[in-house]
Amino acid sequence: MERGLGELDPGRPGERGPGDALVRLLGHLPVGGELVVEVLVFAAVPVSALLAWWASGAITRAVGARLVLTTVWALAPSLLTALAVGAWPLLLVHMLLPLLALALGRAIGLPHKVSQASVSAAAAGVCCCW
Repeated sequence: MERGLGELDPGRPGERGPGDALVRLLGHLPVGGELVVEVLVFAAVPVSALLAWWASGAITRAVGARLVLTTVWALAPSLLTALAVGAWPLLLVHMLLPLLALALGRAIGLPHKVSQASVSAAAAGVCCCW
């Protein structure tokens, strides 16, 4: 049974959600929790696009290709649905996934230059993400 925030009795805990641990962690910030969530919701699309642009720079240096990758990532249905529903943990995951992909690529040896490219490292990265 789902209960909204207005239906909760004062003094009784509500249902646990997937973002509870993150809420506890963000509770240590000197600002209110509502402000953090509002900033996260309003900044979701631009930050997602910026991080996708940065991560796509490891794949290609062509501005057009990076622009297409960034636009597709920033306007992905998963991000827009999470934004419409207000699921801020999903927004955070969507924003940080390009950094995870970049870290994975660097860990398997994604080259910084074309002359250092390795087909086997690229194949290993595809297998890890598959």
